[in-house]
Amino acid sequence: GKQHNLKIIKTNLTCETSKNSLSEFFWDLRLRMSNTQQRHRHGSLKQTNKPHKTGRHRSKSAVENANKGKTSVKALSRKMDKVMSRDSRRQQANQLRKNKRAETMNKKRQLGTAEYAPFLVCLLPLEASIDPRSTLDMLEKCDPEAIVYKNSTGITYLSVPRFKQRFSFIVPPVGRGNEFTALDYLKVADTTLFIVSANNPEGEIMDKWGARIFQMALAQGLPTPIVALQDLESIAPKKRIPMKSGIQKVIEKMLPDQKLLSLDTNSDALNLLRKIGAQKKTKLRNRMYRPHLYADRVEYEEEVLKVTGYLRGTPLDVNRLVYIPGLGDFQMAQIDVITDPYPIDKRNLDQEIVRKVFAVADERQTPLDRENAVDDVMQEEEEEAVEEETEKPKKLVKRVPVGMNSYTAAWIPDVEEVEEDEESEDESDDDDEDFMSCASEVDSNAEMDDDGSQNDDQEYEEITEEEGISNEAKYDEGMDLEEEKRSLDKLKAAQLDKRWPDEIDTPQDIPVRLRYQKYRGLESFRTSPWDTEKGLPSDYSRIFHFENFRNRARFELKEAAAVVGVPAGLFLTIHIKGVNRDIWDAFKSGQESENFIIYGLLPHEHKMSIVNCILRRTPDSEMPIESKERLIIQCGYRRFLANPIYSEHTHGNKYKFEKFFRPDEVVVASFYAPIQYPPAAVMCFRQNPDSSVSLVAAGSLLSCDPNRIILKRIRLSGYPLKILKDLAVVRFMFFNAEDVNYYKPIQLRTRCGRLGHIKESLGTHGHMKCRFDGQLKSQDTVYLQLYKRVFPKWTYQECLKTAIPRQGGVNRDIWDAFKSGQESENFIIYGLLPHEHKMSIVNCILRRTPDSEMPIESKERLIIQCGYRRFLANPIYSEHTHGNKYKFEKFFRPDEVVVASFYAPIQYPPAAVMCFRQNPDSSVSLVAAGSLLSCDPNRIILKRIRLSGYPLKILKDLAVVRFMFFNAEDVNYYKPIQLRTRCGRLGHIKESLGTHGHMKCRFDGQLKSQDTVYLQLYKRVFPKWTYQECLKTAIPRQGVSGSGSMDID
Repeated sequence: GKQHNLKIIKTNLTCETSKNSLSEFFWDLRLRMSNTQQRHRHGSLKQTNKPHKTGRHRSKSAVENANKGKTSVKALSRKMDKVMSRDSRRQQANQLRKNKRAETMNKKRQLGTAEYAPFLVCLLPLEASIDPRSTLDMLEKCDPEAIVYKNSTGITYLSVPRFKQRFSFIVPPVGRGNEFTALDYLKVADTTLFIVSANNPEGEIMDKWGARIFQMALAQGLPTPIVALQDLESIAPKKRIPMKSGIQKVIEKMLPDQKLLSLDTNSDALNLLRKIGAQKKTKLRNRMYRPHLYADRVEYEEEVLKVTGYLRGTPLDVNRLVYIPGLGDFQMAQIDVITDPYPIDKRNLDQEIVRKVFAVADERQTPLDRENAVDDVMQEEEEEAVEEETEKPKKLVKRVPVGMNSYTAAWIPDVEEVEEDEESEDESDDDDEDFMSCASEVDSNAEMDDDGSQNDDQEYEEITEEEGISNEAKYDEGMDLEEEKRSLDKLKAAQLDKRWPDEIDTPQDIPVRLRYQKYRGLESFRTSPWDTEKGLPSDYSRIFHFENFRNRARFELKEAAAVVGVPAGLFLTIHIKGVNRDIWDAFKSGQESENFIIYGLLPHEHKMSIVNCILRRTPDSEMPIESKERLIIQCGYRRFLANPIYSEHTHGNKYKFEKFFRPDEVVVASFYAPIQYPPAAVMCFRQNPDSSVSLVAAGSLLSCDPNRIILKRIRLSGYPLKILKDLAVVRFMFFNAEDVNYYKPIQLRTRCGRLGHIKESLGTHGHMKCRFDGQLKSQDTVYLQLYKRVFPKWTYQECLKTAIPRQGGVNRDIWDAFKSGQESENFIIYGLLPHEHKMSIVNCILRRTPDSEMPIESKERLIIQCGYRRFLANPIYSEHTHGNKYKFEKFFRPDEVVVASFYAPIQYPPAAVMCFRQNPDSSVSLVAAGSLLSCDPNRIILKRIRLSGYPLKILKDLAVVRFMFFNAEDVNYYKPIQLRTRCGRLGHIKESLGTHGHMKCRFDGQLKSQDTVYLQLYKRVFPKWTYQECLKTAIPRQGVSGSGSMDID
């Protein structure tokens, strides 16, 4: 075709050369060539535009042309609503901004005025030596025209006519044990006035208690803070400015936006009041959305509690519930509005107090039902479900397919349906946490555990020994060694779990498929499904849950300000019904201060559910917290005790269970508690051995969702025996062929990241052939991961204020127990000398009785009669010699004289001492007698240990000693200590030989080959606090006096 076209072109060239114009020739040539070329055909990826559909309806331009500018009224108004010009939109935005600003300014101007409640200011000193009452006196006297009111509950009202504002001041108790009371004051305060002193010789602005309460206040949510500096004028004028600037730098680190104010003169006090009234208030949203009241007066009449005070926050509905910290949830009977008794204007002081009933509860009142009522039909269904579950395991065990290709299965579908009940599962959970140390494990594992336990004991002993040598006696007396040992064990368990997470030892005495029958496998933790309605505990039938908690919380918080009820700012009396007389008496006797606070609850906030909180450990909390450990939790306005479980804070619909809450970690804690809408601050406290509390974690409320899936993971580990390309023989994961075939569907993983599956079982002892996606390394470890859903335990307990034992009073229960346990009518009274009721360490000289032959071990429980007292104690024994240090005796042997030391009340010698031992037949026998020596805690009792070595080579006064140490570091560490031998030679370590603990020593003479070399080490020991009075009771008391029960004030 191309050759033919060329020929035509050539013939045409010869024919057309006779034409006149060359341009016409080329134009004609171009047209002929275009006719001979092929056209382009587009491919399948060519863009095709959507055609304009004009047949179905008219276009906009056609409609406008047909209407000829005519528009209906409805269309015009609708168009004007939707479409606004640029200037109209700007004006609308400005108007909305102006309205919002006016509303905010109106609320701000209302605070502290005659039409609203006064500013509630909490005076909080950061040192125990600062008296807040002196600060309050200065504020009262700063303005001569100010009106001061004081009531019986400790509130001081201050009305300042020049500012047209009112202030109310509250002072919480300060010192150890008052942390919770101070936090309750800060919850309802509008302003926090921190008081610091410039008269501190050490230069610190806060003591330990101040630092602790400041940290707790920040975690709870600090109201508008102001820092006032006192005693600045007591310092030399040249040092005032450097002192103030130094304290200001410290304050800027704690509160970056705050400026230090001086408070030494009346003008300073007026400036402080002016700042309190004009300062921008911090919004605490948990308090802003709920009505609350700090009581001005409280009266109790026939199970009705009348609480009077200013209402703050949002309006209060009489048909809703109220919460009283320390008492619980209650219903209201009515609300009375009273004329404000604390006016700003002096002319209104003589006004008549008028009381008017504002609202009375009706049939719409919220009931006090906290738990969901379970009907009989539901209980029968639960029982049938339990029976079905007990029937399923036998079928499951029998129908396990052998030899099927189960690698594609994502999980074992019916692993949870087994015959074991919940209680046995709880016990198995505890066993899981203890890593299933079975008696039938491999001997090598047992030897490893034994070695590990010995190493732990040695490490612990060395630590306490160093502390005993380096620290003062006063520090050691306040230390609880048993608590230290428990903390050490917990720390080691947390480190072990962090190093080998979720790894357990496979039990050999029970099949794995039965031991972990409630566990199942997951192909993918992120994407594999998990039924939220399956395997729920019985407690789930008692709780409530929302279909969408976030939407419900958003709706309730939005509607809180629009509630039809008593508006905030009024002075009113709330009648609370259903307050039991015994509960009220216990509350009053257990209350150390006169504070009384009421919170109004939003709908459903009294019902039980599962609360999930995001928590982070505090910087000064180092000990790990174990799941299900008892903690004091403050969530918003509630404070209670619970045992939370912890899980990861990640995205997804399943969350991994965490056995320990370690430092520098963020977890989600789940526990049973009443519903509360976020935002709300959450704080977790741990009770110390000395009954004080310490803040260990803080965070915020996440949700109240029982459908949060928390999965506990266990990892069965195996080790490759033979490796051939992608095949491997794995052992020690199972110990029978049935378990291997049962867990075939589950995917295997290795520590180095390989994936595989079980191919077949080899033999009958649990060996199995596995295939992986690559060749394994010989040091790799194979894991099989199993999961089980876990739930928190129902351990919720309100922190109610109970009676505090008062000194000098005889309790009725104690007297009844004394009378019932008294066999005769004798009644004897002893008068005590000064200080003889105070505790100390008592030292007694004792000698064994002739008929007592069995040795008495130190810390053995004895009945001791010292003078006129009889009690139980666990004494320790030491030598009775001259000097200032005394050797500890492990046993009190016959025909010996020792000094026994124990905690007991002080008593002045001379006083006879007798020690009795209780026999198996409940009789007692006298084992030792003596006299009181002293009540001296400074008696130094040293426990001695002797490290022994043996001479290997002897050359005159030199000798090579071995078997005392086994590394060169220990030899160099103990060089300064003198050596002694059995034959009386003295010497010292000269140098280390090699790396295995041999050492060259020099003595004061030549050693004998049969001699033994000793290195003596000492540690100070103390008795345990095990004092317990021998009280006459009908029922023997359990426990140790002094340990105490936990009462939350």
